[in-house]
Amino acid sequence: MRTRTRTRARTVVVVVAVARASGRQPLPPPPTHAHTTDANAADANADPSSAAAGGRTQRPCPSCGVGQQALKFSRFGAFIGCTEYPRCGWTTRPRDPAAAEVPEGVEPLPDKAQLGLLPPSSPIAVGSKYAGLEVSLRNGPVGWYVQLGGNVSLELQQQAPLPDVKALKVVEIRAELEKRGLDPKGKKVELVERLLAAEDLWPLVAHKRSSLPAGTAVATLTMAMAERLLSLPLDLGAHPQTSGRIQLRNGRFGPYVTLHAAPNDEEEGDDEQHEAPLAMCSLPKTVSFWDVGVTQAAELLDQKMRRDAKRQGTKKRAPAAPRKAATRKAAPRKATLSKATPKAVRAGRGKAKSEASAA
Repeated sequence: MRTRTRTRARTVVVVVAVARASGRQPLPPPPTHAHTTDANAADANADPSSAAAGGRTQRPCPSCGVGQQALKFSRFGAFIGCTEYPRCGWTTRPRDPAAAEVPEGVEPLPDKAQLGLLPPSSPIAVGSKYAGLEVSLRNGPVGWYVQLGGNVSLELQQQAPLPDVKALKVVEIRAELEKRGLDPKGKKVELVERLLAAEDLWPLVAHKRSSLPAGTAVATLTMAMAERLLSLPLDLGAHPQTSGRIQLRNGRFGPYVTLHAAPNDEEEGDDEQHEAPLAMCSLPKTVSFWDVGVTQAAELLDQKMRRDAKRQGTKKRAPAAPRKAATRKAAPRKATLSKATPKAVRAGRGKAKSEASAA
């Protein structure tokens, strides 16, 4: 590398010397990165604010009005945030050039929209503290989903974000509990649950989330549809023949129904929720996730079980005959003379071997 640099320097010196000897002026050196062109200088004289931003238009934060909108990156992708973070928590998603353009006169859907408050008569609120919590529709890194808990109106004001309670240290959690007059004793899991259940944090924390099934029109989502999503896994009822429980679920590959064993009052408990289903069946495209009932789900499960039984019947074969274990004959062991053999016997045998070899 040094040799190339020296060679280039010598070449430049020689060229300059030849140009001076011939009476010609050498060419000016190329402009460096710090050199400002005439066009940039004109733009800077015309608009000093754009020159300060490197030629980019300044966009003030719509929430605080003090900071500027800036492109930031996280583990979920790129987003636009305020430069005054953490004092201002305003964020938005960048516009996707490949997305379909919104027609004129139609307002684009916001990333966060409130659907309503969960009524006490909802199946989710029965026997829990979820009654009165806000239900909202949100656009996340992997698509649209509904959320139980949180406050969209407060989030749109872009106040300082709530601390991640689970990421706090035990000392910090106990200090927060003491501020609220709660018991600071116990393990970290108990402390986190106790702090999240505080009156000031309970309505602001997300308690449940559920993704929208594929093909769902976001603009037509109602509160009843959101409650159906948040109640997953949803018990549709008992199977007409086996009396097993049929549940509606939504997985990574789409909605599906499962068949579980009939409930037993004596063994009813937490193990019942984690038991393996007896049968599973994905919902075909002709069946609506919002309208499927126990009768239609039972027919789908029966068809799936018949197909599985037929497949297993064709795969059954006659058991193969047991292979005989290969027996290996042991080689005859040669007789060897031990040290206890008398010398006369050894000498006689040695003499016989020598005579046999000589013959």
